[in-house]
Amino acid sequence: MTSVYSPGSPIFLPNGARIFNRLVDFLRRQYVSYGFEEVITPNIYKKSLWEVSGHLQNYADDMYTVTSRARQPEATSCCGDREPPTATNDGSSRLAEGEDDDYGLKPMNCPGHCLIFASKARSYRDLPIRYADFSPLHRNEISGALSGLTRVRRFHQDDGHVFCRAARDARLVVAVGVGVAGSGGGFGLFGGGGHGAVSPVSLLVRSRSIDNLSSPTSLPSTNPDPDPAKMAEKAPDPPKPRPASTPLPPLKLPIIDPLKSKRVILASASPRRKALLAQVGLTDLEITPSSLPENIDKKSHGPHEYVAATARQKALDVYETALRTSLASIPDPDLVLAADTIIVTRDGRILEKPRSEADHLRMLQHLRDTVVHRVLTSVVAIAPREDAAHPGYEIAAHTEETKVFFVQEGDGLPDDVVDAYVKTREGADKAGGYALQGMGGILLVDRIDGGVDNVVGLPVRRALALAERVIFKQNVEEEADVSDEDVQL
Repeated sequence: MTSVYSPGSPIFLPNGARIFNRLVDFLRRQYVSYGFEEVITPNIYKKSLWEVSGHLQNYADDMYTVTSRARQPEATSCCGDREPPTATNDGSSRLAEGEDDDYGLKPMNCPGHCLIFASKARSYRDLPIRYADFSPLHRNEISGALSGLTRVRRFHQDDGHVFCRAARDARLVVAVGVGVAGSGGGFGLFGGGGHGAVSPVSLLVRSRSIDNLSSPTSLPSTNPDPDPAKMAEKAPDPPKPRPASTPLPPLKLPIIDPLKSKRVILASASPRRKALLAQVGLTDLEITPSSLPENIDKKSHGPHEYVAATARQKALDVYETALRTSLASIPDPDLVLAADTIIVTRDGRILEKPRSEADHLRMLQHLRDTVVHRVLTSVVAIAPREDAAHPGYEIAAHTEETKVFFVQEGDGLPDDVVDAYVKTREGADKAGGYALQGMGGILLVDRIDGGVDNVVGLPVRRALALAERVIFKQNVEEEADVSDEDVQL
């Protein structure tokens, strides 16, 4: 909620506070995985620091300033009347000594982190040093630009800084970029650009002493220059962006190149499975879902048997249909991949896709209240046999299991948060009613025990291993089987 007494400063009610804390906990885990250490810095600094950093010259209109005006106690005359405060030469009232300072509320954390770095002598062996900070920031946005939670005056910024040597640790830029992509990917945050550093870091860390005897790079300290034009002239040129015509080299797995020259059919209409295979380089796929109804009796099969039978049924249906409809100009399929994923509750029930919004809400509440459930994905690979031996094809299957633990009601997942997620309809078309790769993985899921790609819908490593087995290791498998029989005899 917002108030007319604090425009641009949202007030988080209990449920909003739970979501806020969940997001902060998620980012904290990301920071730990990338080697950052969390610090807490002041919200207010003297004007002199903002002059050194360059914020005052460039962002004065967007900063909140605070002036300390502690007046001396008013004197009393002998008759009990109050005497006016003594005026100074410029006509202003006299202030208590040492209190006439201007301050600014911080709009970002850069100066505070530089003060920490400059607080003691550093060796190049200490680098890189990574600081993270979730302190509140304030920016004086114009009232007409304020909008809900997207344009505010008080906010917490996912604000980290890395102190490193410019030449040797340039690879850290790539690592930080990967971290940003990983953290923001679930929210769809990949756009926007920054303005860069306001001024060179050396202006803020004048007192540092770094031993660079063994370092090829030296970062000499410079005296602060209050003139923005001179500072711009002295600032180094920004690095040139990577040309769009030279993308990063693609991932080259040994199994992928041989498959690119073959006719590969994915017997699934799931865009998530197609995207997972595309990530490892298998992009030229035919998408042919099975037309058979999923009518296998769940009551007469255990969860593992049911999902394995369903995936096998899909694979055989698509493979046999492709053989029947092949034309002279279209070769027989070289590989058919099929998969089926089910959600198994703690009491052994198999969950389908939610039938309605009310059913969706009940389904997620049940998964939350039972704490843990299982995700089973069965993968089946079929390829024609080179020797045409009965039944004419080679088939292999594997079922992967992952345990998923939901957030508990008292830990930040009350009914209204579940209802808010249901209304996004993100999980309306998914078995179990949630998407681990989206907001469902952030709001609903506490942790998993097993493969993430299995929960998304396809254990990719297992699928590629099965493909290699049915295409390239048919004779090897037969020899191994014969050898095993000889041992048993």
